[in-house]
Amino acid sequence: LVLVGLTLLLVLAVFGSQALARGNRGGSAVPFEATYTTYPEFAGAGDGYILLDIPGEGEGTHVGKSTWFADGMRVDLVDPPQPQVSIMVITASNGDELFGHFFGFGWPKSAGGNYYWGGYDITGGTGRFEGAYGSGLYHGTCGEVAGTVTFEGNLFYP
Repeated sequence: LVLVGLTLLLVLAVFGSQALARGNRGGSAVPFEATYTTYPEFAGAGDGYILLDIPGEGEGTHVGKSTWFADGMRVDLVDPPQPQVSIMVITASNGDELFGHFFGFGWPKSAGGNYYWGGYDITGGTGRFEGAYGSGLYHGTCGEVAGTVTFEGNLFYP
């Protein structure tokens, strides 16, 4: 029940931020979807949490073949669901970048690894993405060595 409540709250927050973004900044919306194969790397630990750097490669709408990088993702190791938060960069093959952050939860799989889901915000970019912003939802799975993450939402261009 708590998990359902947290998920509902997260979904409402994401869609509320999309409405605020459209209302405050204008621009034209385009659907955005991207999927990456990820390779988590241990980056540190603290009391009850670990930090992961997560490079990935894949492709998506508007970015084509691209890379994704989560810098210092904090994963709390307390009772599930495990909160996750990090900054991220999506880099298109020509070097143009989208910047943002994501926030969500992970849940252990019975066979090891995690399921994870949450929301994300795009806060800017370089090159053809300069001035872009957006938001949506992400989901994926992670095993011992590799995982996947999929982002679905909208990008707005000024």
